[in-house]
Amino acid sequence: MRGKAIEAVGENNMVVFAPEAPAKYTVTVFTDIDCGYCRKMHSQIATYNKEGIKMRYLMFPARASVPTLSTRRFRSGAPPTGGRR
Repeated sequence: MRGKAIEAVGENNMVVFAPEAPAKYTVTVFTDIDCGYCRKMHSQIATYNKEGIKMRYLMFPARASVPTLSTRRFRSGAPPTGGRR
């Protein structure tokens, strides 16, 4: 059921980091660009991609009630930095 809900969002509404070769696995992550743990995971994207893992991000600002610069940037529709869509 949750898988269907995530797929209904559509990859075109996600930030996707895909390996060069066809992906062996796909991981969908709810991420907060102001979260230190999320940033740590993001710093390892190249390693995941080399292992054949496609990473798909869905924005989930954990601190949505605190308007950070990153949250305002995301809500404005500004393009993400560094990813392949």
